[in-house]
Amino acid sequence: MAEESDAGFTLIEMLVALAVLSLSLGLIGTVVSTNMRAVRKIEERVAVIQEASAALVTAVPGRDRLLPGTLRGASASGEWTVLVAPIGTGWDVAAGQAGWIPRMVELRLRSASGAVVDVRTVRLARTAG
Repeated sequence: MAEESDAGFTLIEMLVALAVLSLSLGLIGTVVSTNMRAVRKIEERVAVIQEASAALVTAVPGRDRLLPGTLRGASASGEWTVLVAPIGTGWDVAAGQAGWIPRMVELRLRSASGAVVDVRTVRLARTAG
């Protein structure tokens, strides 16, 4: 007479394995969701920075016309403000000579999504001579 085989899983073992599998899939889903949100935020940030870079190139006047003041405008993804200000003092150029004066250029871009990017740079402005 052959003995009955004990091979295979019991019902309890199957339920434990199913619970472990469910927990693992749930954790994997959470990680994937978090990563997707992070990637989306990074993509939005890169797009706003690219828009700010484009606004800096197109909105700031050339060296011959770079005067202190504020400029405002709109781009495809939001509104921008450019503030041009002198840097320090003592940059006087002798009368009748052309020269260069550094100007602080600050750009603030506010995208339609509400993200804000501030960019500061120095540009040389040509003085009339």
